[in-house]
Amino acid sequence: MNDLDLQIKDELFKEKFLKIYNIYKKSIWIFSIVITLLPISFQIYFFFKTKENERLFSEYLKAENIFELNNKESIKILNDLIVSSNETIIMLSVNKLLDYYYENNELSKAISLIDSNSKNKSAIFTELLNIKKVLFNYNNDIEENEILQLLSIKKKDLFKKIKTKILHDYYIKNNKFEKAKQLEKNINE
Repeated sequence: MNDLDLQIKDELFKEKFLKIYNIYKKSIWIFSIVITLLPISFQIYFFFKTKENERLFSEYLKAENIFELNNKESIKILNDLIVSSNETIIMLSVNKLLDYYYENNELSKAISLIDSNSKNKSAIFTELLNIKKVLFNYNNDIEENEILQLLSIKKKDLFKKIKTKILHDYYIKNNKFEKAKQLEKNINE
């Protein structure tokens, strides 16, 4: 009797299982396929993303290497890299171009490059570009309000010392010694 009960229970279980399987057959297969393809899709995506980043880095290195020999070609490559999706490549390219424009006294091109690249970027990159913009305009009679707006010194700021030093030097340069002393006092507090 015990064996018979076990056989009946097994048969009932198989029937229930097959019935449930037949009802949800499509869903089970779709779920299995999705579970299988999802990790594979992620791996393919990351593979192509890595390959694209490698290509961008090699283009940047090519531009770096040929810069002394053919700076026009290098500048063209760097300008192409500025519109890439890799923010590190964008920062490296922009900074290399800014250095070139500064060394060749093409400050208007440098400022134009800063203006076109300071939007929709990370906060740190934007702050660095604003600092560079102030430095490039430093000898071009930049207004105090523009410096204050670009630097926007905050209490918890990564570049607070650099920004306050630039502002302090601006006040000294323009004979605003009282403001320079006040700024020093605020720094020391």
